[in-house]
Amino acid sequence: LCQFIRLHKMLGVNFMKRRLDHGFSIVELIIVIGILALLSAITVPIGLNIFQKQQVARMEQDIENILKKAQNNAIYLKNDSDWGVKISSNAFVLFQGSTYGTRDTSSDESYNLSAGASYQTNYTGDEIVFGKFSGEPFEIINEQKTVKEGVGAVTISSGSISRTINIAKGQMIYQTIN
Repeated sequence: LCQFIRLHKMLGVNFMKRRLDHGFSIVELIIVIGILALLSAITVPIGLNIFQKQQVARMEQDIENILKKAQNNAIYLKNDSDWGVKISSNAFVLFQGSTYGTRDTSSDESYNLSAGASYQTNYTGDEIVFGKFSGEPFEIINEQKTVKEGVGAVTISSGSISRTINIAKGQMIYQTIN
C-alpha cells in the first residue's frame, strides 16, 4: 500500500485533494440543453398526434351514436315516424319527422360536438333521415326525402388523422379508420 501511495505522489496524484471549483461548465450546460431540445423535438409531434387521434375518435363516437340512435328510433318505429339528424357546425339535432322543416319540435334532442375536429359529409344538404321500419338512409333535397345513392359518409378529421362513418342502404352504421 505504501508503494502504491508513493507511486501516485511521484505522478502528482493526491487522493486527499478536494476539488474547490463548484457548478457546471458551459460545455456541460450546452450538452444538457441539447439533450432536452432533442427530446422535445421527438415527443411534441408524438403528443400532438395522440391528441388529434383522441379528438377525432371522440367526435366520431359522438356522431356515430347520434346517427345510430336516429336509425334505431326509425327501425323500432318510435312514435311511428321517420327519424333524422340535422348537421350544423358545432351540434347535431336528432329530430322526429321526414324533414327537419316538418319535424315534431317536441322530440328534438340537441348534441354539442367535441371541439377540435372538423367533419364533412357527402350528403346533399345538412340532413340525414332514416325511414321508419327499414332504417334506410335518405338525404333531403328541396325539402323532399330522396334515396341516397351509394354509401353515405361522414368524415371527421384533425390534422392528418381522419375517420369515416359509413351509412349504407340495408346496413347498420359502421366506421372505418383512415
